[in-house]
Amino acid sequence: MASSVTPESFSLHHLLRRCPPRALIGGSAIVSGLVSIFFFFPRFWLWRGIGIAPTDLLSIEPELHRAFFSLQQLQNPWQRIDDVTNRVIEWRLWWPVVAHDLHLPAGVYLALPHLGCALTLASTAFFIWRATADAATTAAATMLAATLSWFFVSTGWLAYFDSWLMLGLVLASFSSSRRILFGAALLAPWIDERFILALPLCLGVRSLAADGATPRDPRTLWGDAGALLAGIAPYVAVRLGAELTHARTTSSSYWAQRSLLPASPVVMLIGAWHGLRLGWIAVAVGLGVTFRDRRAGRWLAAAAIFASLAVNLCIADDLSRSASIAFPVLVAGIILAWQAQPDLTARVLPLICLGNLLLPAAHIIAKPANDDETYHRAPILYAYAEFDRAQLQPVFANPAAYNSLGLDAFRAGDQTRALTLFNIALQFDPGFAKARANRGLLLFVTGHRPEGMADLDQALRERPALDDARLERAGFREQLGDVAGALADVRDALRRAPPDWPRRHEAAESERALAAKAALAPPH
Repeated sequence: MASSVTPESFSLHHLLRRCPPRALIGGSAIVSGLVSIFFFFPRFWLWRGIGIAPTDLLSIEPELHRAFFSLQQLQNPWQRIDDVTNRVIEWRLWWPVVAHDLHLPAGVYLALPHLGCALTLASTAFFIWRATADAATTAAATMLAATLSWFFVSTGWLAYFDSWLMLGLVLASFSSSRRILFGAALLAPWIDERFILALPLCLGVRSLAADGATPRDPRTLWGDAGALLAGIAPYVAVRLGAELTHARTTSSSYWAQRSLLPASPVVMLIGAWHGLRLGWIAVAVGLGVTFRDRRAGRWLAAAAIFASLAVNLCIADDLSRSASIAFPVLVAGIILAWQAQPDLTARVLPLICLGNLLLPAAHIIAKPANDDETYHRAPILYAYAEFDRAQLQPVFANPAAYNSLGLDAFRAGDQTRALTLFNIALQFDPGFAKARANRGLLLFVTGHRPEGMADLDQALRERPALDDARLERAGFREQLGDVAGALADVRDALRRAPPDWPRRHEAAESERALAAKAALAPPH
């Protein structure tokens, strides 16, 4: 009897075709996210610095910058944000209010963007599947979605909720339910007001009927627009009211301190490229369909899409992140390409995905890191490279650098600054015994004797070879009346230290003095 098992039975395409739709959608979202994170791994070694004031760090890194202010907002969602760059989050209240009222821990709050990534990828898979019913196209499109800047920002930059913005835009562009349209428009501006600026783009995508529905007539589009406009109305009313009455002038303050264009046109093009990279091919397909159709409505849709892209590239310095606003157009382009030539799309789309996984990716920020640059480029590396960097961190995240600066401040008499720098060194590396010992010395001499001795004790347990710290602890023990303990420390230091220890003579003198003092002490 011939076997019914053929090589095709084990092919990926065959397995995808046999996969139930729900499993396909969920599996595509999870696998795509994990694969993308491997190829574009977050700078996780920076996350140890959560909560450190940006002014205390050696450089301002986006992974930590917003998180500092967002965690303050988590404690009090209604507070003012004085930082110019992060002032915009004063109005992004949905998740801070929800997390505050539910008493969510900071770790859970910072993980919400990752949850948003999973939901956005699943929604993308759902809409692609609904329009094509093609498993391979659905899986490839979801994979491509996970290789865009919005995903890198949401998984790497702490407290950036771009994934939830993308979820709102996808729903506004492809949902067939006006209740969902209204709900997305009602909530999304309170997560990120860029949703309002991208609404013309969403309506442009809806007019392309790229969701597999029949072409929409003007009456249907006006109804969809009405649901979206009704949803954003409360936010717009509150925001405009606050600005006009000067109750909270977030927008006017923001624009008063920046120019219209954040960078030169060349830099903006570089930033736009890194927003989607090869995903722009799918955008071009969607716009090509629009231009090929000579109806006036299609040209209006193209104008709305271009206007939304241009405006969003101008409102922030993180250009690659801003370019992600084109994500719904990319999804529409994939669907339109499949509708026109399904076989060709099924062959080409995996190649585009592979290209996006292998091509270099970076965050492009308009403001230069130093005077020699016209913009800042932060490359996004794969998992093994980031694990290597975790072992040999750059100066701005290296605890040894903060410990060295702390010693300089200590010697210069700036005890407050020194304590801050030692604390930062220990936050980046809690096991850094030298920094703990230095903090202990500082605490003891500034009157915090129990805390200082506790730090010294822990540092010497973790690293007994800290001979200078042991000698200093001997002096502190003598001040506290523990002569026997001081003598034991000095003798231990003399025994452990190398022959050329610079303080050996000092320690030997101290040993003789302490030994005499111990001999004169009455027995207990």
